[in-house]
Amino acid sequence: MKKVIILILILALGFGGFKIYQKILDNKNAWKVNILEDFINIREEHTAYSNKLGEAKKGEKYKVKEIYLEDKKYVWYKIELKDGKAGWISSSRKYPYVEEINNPNKETDAEYITDYASPIIKYSEDKYYTRNIDTITYDHLNIIEDSEYEVTSKIYKESCPSYHQYWIIYSVVDKYDNKASKTQAIVFEEEPSDDRVLNLTDIRSTICESQQ
Repeated sequence: MKKVIILILILALGFGGFKIYQKILDNKNAWKVNILEDFINIREEHTAYSNKLGEAKKGEKYKVKEIYLEDKKYVWYKIELKDGKAGWISSSRKYPYVEEINNPNKETDAEYITDYASPIIKYSEDKYYTRNIDTITYDHLNIIEDSEYEVTSKIYKESCPSYHQYWIIYSVVDKYDNKASKTQAIVFEEEPSDDRVLNLTDIRSTICESQQ
């Protein structure tokens, strides 16, 4: 019914009516940000040292004209102001100040991914089996991360009275310095010498000690 009414209005108002309807539709589908903080400073340029133009208040929505992603700490949005001018607002990558609405490039263009989230590390097995410390790879890991990232690891040895266990701690850091880590038991066919591993007690008490 709503579509029928809109069609009747367009036919009644002619081309002018179509332009009005198109403007309403474009505004509805526009890329916007919804302000989540009490206020965010609006600045002339995408830097915290730029001149302040005003404040964007909580609950206000602004059209996004441009985005700047080279800052490791903040995502910067160039927004359309009420007077027709434009200004820049920032949003922390760790604790976003805004909610994105209708980002048209988010799923298709890496240049516009606003990567607020820290990486996620997943694996399917409780233990990782490898020949020796030099044959460790990260092929078994599922890293959920939109931007470029680097994976590193450290090997720890847990020594107990009746057994010992090796652990691998993976660390992932993305290009914006968001970090994640995860621990997995690791089993070697050829165990490494003690000078090539770290002592688990350096970072936490071992399970066997806690059971005594």
